Amino acid sequence: MFVSLQRFGFGEAFISWVRLIYARPMCSVLTNTDRSPRFPLQRSVQQGCPLSPALFAIAIEPLALSIRHHTDITGLEVGGREALISLYADDIILYLRNSERSVPILLDLITSFGRLSGYTINWSKSNFMPLSDAYSPGFLENMPFKIVRDHFTYLGLTIPKDPKLIFKLNFLEFLSKLKSNIGNWKILPLSMIGRINSIKMVSLPRFLYLCQNLPIFLTSAFFKELDSIILSYFWNYKTHRISKSHLQKSKFLGGLGMPVFKHYYWAANIRALMFWLKGAPGNETPEAPLWVQMETNLAVGTSLKALLFSKLDKPKDLNKLSFVLKNSVKILNQVRKALSLPETTVHMPICYNQSFLPPWSDRTYHVWREKGLGSIKDLYIEGRFASFNQLREKFDLPHAHFFRYLQIRHYVKSKICNFELLPEKHVFFDVFFNPPGSVRLISKFVSLFGSCLSAPTVRFKEAWEEDLGVELSDDTWDRCLATIHACSVNSRHQLIQFKVIHRLHYTKAKLHKIFPSVSPMCDRCKVAEDTASHAFWFCPLLSGFWSSIFDWYSKAYNKPLPPDAELAIFGLSQHTSSLSSALKQSLMLGMVVAKRLVLKNWKSPSPPSFQMWIKDMISVIQMERLRLLRTESIEKFSAVWGSFLGHLDKLTAQSAPKGFSKI
Repeated sequence: MFVSLQRFGFGEAFISWVRLIYARPMCSVLTNTDRSPRFPLQRSVQQGCPLSPALFAIAIEPLALSIRHHTDITGLEVGGREALISLYADDIILYLRNSERSVPILLDLITSFGRLSGYTINWSKSNFMPLSDAYSPGFLENMPFKIVRDHFTYLGLTIPKDPKLIFKLNFLEFLSKLKSNIGNWKILPLSMIGRINSIKMVSLPRFLYLCQNLPIFLTSAFFKELDSIILSYFWNYKTHRISKSHLQKSKFLGGLGMPVFKHYYWAANIRALMFWLKGAPGNETPEAPLWVQMETNLAVGTSLKALLFSKLDKPKDLNKLSFVLKNSVKILNQVRKALSLPETTVHMPICYNQSFLPPWSDRTYHVWREKGLGSIKDLYIEGRFASFNQLREKFDLPHAHFFRYLQIRHYVKSKICNFELLPEKHVFFDVFFNPPGSVRLISKFVSLFGSCLSAPTVRFKEAWEEDLGVELSDDTWDRCLATIHACSVNSRHQLIQFKVIHRLHYTKAKLHKIFPSVSPMCDRCKVAEDTASHAFWFCPLLSGFWSSIFDWYSKAYNKPLPPDAELAIFGLSQHTSSLSSALKQSLMLGMVVAKRLVLKNWKSPSPPSFQMWIKDMISVIQMERLRLLRTESIEKFSAVWGSFLGHLDKLTAQSAPKGFSKI
């Protein structure tokens, strides 16, 4: 390891620090809660040390170099490029072309490297998958590896001999594991938000990993089955009360942030296709990955950039592409349709274009490309399609190229509507033209796809306006949606607010519409229909409860706060915009706790009491204090709850009613 560090040019100071770390390394084995006695580490690197993966990669690189540069070890050729070895830490995969000749040499290299470094391989865990049956008798029997005929597993991916089985062995297996996980989780006492988070934390990363490594086209039927599995789990196998699009919306737009697996699938694949920009024929960039170079050469009769920016004219042209290119283009077509992208964009290259044939036989257009006139967009000057004289002056074109100009002009006119003016740039390309190694690319694409979700809430707004007899401005309604998850860090409180605003609770009036035999009258007052506004506010038996809460806030914060139905139901109103942010936060949490008590007594003939609200608020504030103490934000706690607790202490000192306690 230290010799490798020196040969790779690491300085003496760095190497001396590594020597210090590995002077007398000690280890122990942890089995459940039992830890073994410490023992000296004789070889390899320390487990858990953040430096270990990099040190191991450096230590194993001499073996990789020996394999790559040995003339008798040959790899598979794809698209004119050789693939020989892939390494990820201690997981190694080799692609051998002449196995009968290469394998014995490979085994000798590994044995020699092991004698020098102490590196060993567990051959019983190593697999060899022959891609043909043309092996001499006895060759496979003498192999130290386990022989697999159909598929093997590498880095959590199942790699089959037949690529058509990739979907079955990976994505259908993912569905099977998802069902198994949900079978274990459904008995847990989780709220809907908790169930959504369990899918986000466990299942979504597994699915995303598959999509990032396996460019396989997934049909709508697959996602329909996937959605049916997780939606049933989210609703706890009860009736779905609202469309999934409202659950899938961003939390900032009033949704629950339910992951849209199709959007992550699109985002992961589009991020990979961003590397295609590095694979232009005759202009490959040095940093283009090997797989991009392979796919560039496999794109016969077209180019990767042309496939990116123009839809194939004929469906049969799709079948002429290689397996990976075909699946990638089908995924790209899904995205085009979802975002309403034009079939041909101005980023389309002029040369190596499957729908513009002249450059395949006329080198003139390649001269244009060398002069900087490479794409349709370059034909526009100051937002308008340039005349030949303008192009001639800008790119130094001879008069003899006028006929080629007419050809490309006719092509652009046939592909782009109103071609005289440069089309407006789609927001998709603002993300797509970022460097493919940029951070949070998948998240940006997912947000972009999420913006296309159609989940209007106008009907809920209009229903509340009719119930409450008020007119809610669009700005107020947008703030109501945006603050659903700001009312509390408690997911159950957030879910209450979500259900109230989206009118998901079964009132007697709603049940009467479903079951006419059910009376629509309120079970408490028995004098009015039990609509959503009546159940939460207008019921006469609730007036004392709400009046006491608003009176408490008025006295505690020394602000006149008359009872307000908007504030009670939405946690804010058009009249609270001038209040301090601390008081707004206190009011939002206080209102959702009050609605929680109303829901707890939903079928009870007796309304909740003010004393019950005080007890619940004390419990909630205690949790808020502990939370903010952990984040060292005690000043924020005092700003929000200082006046509330001061008023509570004052009343406690005066009368000390039963149920009151200090925090």
